[in-house]
Amino acid sequence: MVIYFTGSISANNTNRDKYLTIVNKLLSYGHTVIADHILKANEEDVVRKPRSERLDFHKKVEEWIQGCNCMIAETSYPSVSVGYEIALATRIGIPVLVLHNSGHAPSLLGEHKNELVVSQHYSKETVGPILEDFLSYVKGNRDVKFTLYLSPKHFKHLDEKAQIEQIPKSVYLRRLIDADIKKKP
Repeated sequence: MVIYFTGSISANNTNRDKYLTIVNKLLSYGHTVIADHILKANEEDVVRKPRSERLDFHKKVEEWIQGCNCMIAETSYPSVSVGYEIALATRIGIPVLVLHNSGHAPSLLGEHKNELVVSQHYSKETVGPILEDFLSYVKGNRDVKFTLYLSPKHFKHLDEKAQIEQIPKSVYLRRLIDADIKKKP
């Protein structure tokens, strides 16, 4: 699978370890990851490039996005460029995983009602299961996607359990179902 990774170039110095954790995890699964444009860039170099080079790079980014199976966006640091890339991907039907590890999801993306966009809070410990879950969705390995309504009591319990185990709520629920399936004769 070809995965396009993006994150804020402005935050590359401070977020580089986060970016590398995500990209290395994806590479360890055997995927092709387009990420050098983020990992090997710095804001000063981008600003110094002549306009013609920046426009050529923009065309290349669009080609990469159009040729990928999905996009992973690390959005802990705000970036208009990352927002543009996410909008482009969703416009052409590319699924996007929006990762953030501080506070809440970016305001527009956290509340976005598009099945192509999945927003998820992550940590170094939970990024693996989150990526696996999303990539499974992209591959079409999920048979059914559905909405589940819970009482506040049930939601609070689910939220607490997921936070204790530092996993997404969906992963916690799937584990419960898998354990139940294993009990069947």
